[in-house]
Amino acid sequence: MRSGPRRHRLCHRPPQPRIRRRTSSDRRRRLHGRNEGPDEGHAPVSEAAERMRAFVAAAPMAAWLGFSASKTPEGFLYRLGFNDAQIGNPAIRALHGGVIAAFLELAMQAELSARTGFKISSVNLAIDYLASSRPEDMTGKVRVLREGRRVAFVEAAGWQAADTKLVAIARCCLKLG
Repeated sequence: MRSGPRRHRLCHRPPQPRIRRRTSSDRRRRLHGRNEGPDEGHAPVSEAAERMRAFVAAAPMAAWLGFSASKTPEGFLYRLGFNDAQIGNPAIRALHGGVIAAFLELAMQAELSARTGFKISSVNLAIDYLASSRPEDMTGKVRVLREGRRVAFVEAAGWQAADTKLVAIARCCLKLG
């Protein structure tokens, strides 16, 4: 079998320089102008808090829900202020499922808006109701599962009774921009 000169002539090329693929963290660095720190690519805390305030002020649903957000060391903590108009079943005095879904969706949109600064819209929303709610305030915690260039996958949990009773979990695909 002859493989010497012929193989060299047809298959052997000088090595090409490797092209580095861009990643989502490169995009975040370009957008936010940051290259260091543990939360690389995300807005600084004061900037994120300001974006959060602007998002909540611009959403009329947030005022009706009694929606508020506070900054904690782990991230933002969201609160749904209870009022009697949010009762779904007067016999058991439970919060309406639509109110819980709206609260968790708004919390996920607010979290992503504060992180990226983009306008956020929902692509889909799935919610699991795990327990009956009580006529009291609800807190929400949001976790970004994956953030891409155009969409992000986010999960939120709604808690009651001083964060001991998990009432609902929501997962959402959100469009960025």
